[in-house]
Amino acid sequence: KSLEYIIFDFFFKKKILEKRLNKNYKNNEVINSFVKDGFCKINNFRNFSENLNDELKKENPKLEKFVKKFSITPNLQEKIREFCNKDIKDLLNDLNNLYGSKIFLAGIKIAENFSYDGKEDVYANKFHVDNNRLTLFKIFVLLSDVNENSGPTNIVKLSDTKKFKQEINFKNRYNYNETYNDKLIYKNTGNIGDILICSTSRCLHKAGVVSSGISRKMLTLTFVSYPFNEEQDDHFYFIDKNKSYNHR
Repeated sequence: KSLEYIIFDFFFKKKILEKRLNKNYKNNEVINSFVKDGFCKINNFRNFSENLNDELKKENPKLEKFVKKFSITPNLQEKIREFCNKDIKDLLNDLNNLYGSKIFLAGIKIAENFSYDGKEDVYANKFHVDNNRLTLFKIFVLLSDVNENSGPTNIVKLSDTKKFKQEINFKNRYNYNETYNDKLIYKNTGNIGDILICSTSRCLHKAGVVSSGISRKMLTLTFVSYPFNEEQDDHFYFIDKNKSYNHR
């Protein structure tokens, strides 16, 4: 991460996040785990994932570098809008209070990863942190059942980061020992509809490599905490104003 972001994160965490942990949240356990560990499993929304999959059947995107990326159609946008403004509304409101500013959806990505030898970084399958402020986080929604062979997202707890980096002699995402004991790694396995929130700008993470003959499909929602003078209740404000990124 850039030095500017590292400095911002340090003071934001000390001055804002840590002071807001004692507030009463509807999802108190999730908020505390998110701040302490950097990620947390939330809940299962199977109907939402199945409805998305029904819509995705209308498209068969080209396989490029072992990944199929789906177009974000208006119908998909509306299903995701409803999910944000209804299904996870309480969670996003808690995050509004945690960050002290509005939470907006800034990116939508639906991708299906397929198997390959794992040597190159073709779908973010090398350990890294996102080069963003900690005011950015992601919600991963499983669109297929995921086991250890399906290439689950691998995440390292914040408290284990230093130990893990020493164990793998981590220099950067292209320079570390890839032979290691994965006891310090959380693997986001689960059922279709499971969702997980992750501070990808703080936690070391990577996509797992998919085994031969199977695939892993997932929706990634990128959110940002953004100070706004206007009263905006719709988390889709950035998307509607074409200020989004990573939209495909």
